[in-house]
Amino acid sequence: MYFVKQLTETVSLPPEYLGAHLDTLVRFHIVSRYEGHLLGTRGYVLAVLSIEAVQPACVQEGTGAALFPVVFTALLCKPCKNEVLQGTVAVVNKMGCFVQVGPMQVFVSGHLVPTGYRFDAVAMPPCFVNDQDGTISIGDIVRLKIVGTRIDASDIVAIGSMKEDFLGVVKRGG
Repeated sequence: MYFVKQLTETVSLPPEYLGAHLDTLVRFHIVSRYEGHLLGTRGYVLAVLSIEAVQPACVQEGTGAALFPVVFTALLCKPCKNEVLQGTVAVVNKMGCFVQVGPMQVFVSGHLVPTGYRFDAVAMPPCFVNDQDGTISIGDIVRLKIVGTRIDASDIVAIGSMKEDFLGVVKRGG
């Protein structure tokens, strides 16, 4: 789920920004460009941990901008198949529920909730009900297993299951 990776980026700074606070500008550019964004198949960048090296700049012809090759370390989040995670139920509907796990939402189909749960549309808010164990409703913390993932250009879509042992509601929401 969480990985620490070393990444490289070439930062372009116009001539008017070259001066005393160059390191701060390079760090600001890297943080604003990467933190909270999806890097395709690598996953979401949760944080830029450190800037390892800022190489000497080259001047770009025509614009006069300085191009700094930067090596930095980032904390990435990418779900893996069969991984067990905890998250907060965000939406419940007749098709299933969406669970917020870090920066992504995992869909749990109504067929993949624990055995014995059925959707109750009359309840406010709507929830999955089981006579012995209670409910699965918005705000509950649940444990789920990732069944599959798909990575788009702008999002990671994951499907989860709570139908196995030791999965399901961990803590009722307030």
